[in-house]
Amino acid sequence: MNIILDAMSGDKAPAEIIKGAVMAKSRLNVDLTLVGQKDVILHCARENGLSLDGIRIEHAEGVITMEDDPISVVRAKRNSSMAMGLRMLKEDGDAFVSAGNTGALHAGSSLIIRPIKGIHRPAIATVLPLSRPMLLLDSGANTNVTPEYLVQWAVMGSIYMKNIFGIKQPTVG
Repeated sequence: MNIILDAMSGDKAPAEIIKGAVMAKSRLNVDLTLVGQKDVILHCARENGLSLDGIRIEHAEGVITMEDDPISVVRAKRNSSMAMGLRMLKEDGDAFVSAGNTGALHAGSSLIIRPIKGIHRPAIATVLPLSRPMLLLDSGANTNVTPEYLVQWAVMGSIYMKNIFGIKQPTVG
């Protein structure tokens, strides 16, 4: 599994993102790619005594900030860590993680990745770490929700829980 991480976005980035990547690399059998300003990532890792052995770094010049307009910024900042990470996901990734601008991530997933045929709106998924894992869909990006979206999200969420957590008959509510 190839997981791509937006190293430059979010609170306390890139340090906390890099720490999480190093922790994930030691615990999971996955390929990890940090996307962001390579010199900043390397400096931050050295400063925090973190080894990036086995973690790939892809250089991206720009950063999408929390203040950027979600719709136009993905196109305007094509060389940002988020936009590059989404393009990498489209080409050969399995997952993309960003702690950045939620609106930009939502817009970028629609513009760059494109929805699955028949799915009209992407949904942000959040796994709640309970004794039996729970998947919360849509956790924040959609302000205008239709019954059709809810059905589509229920189907996608059920498939996710079956394949990722092995729950044979996920409950939808």
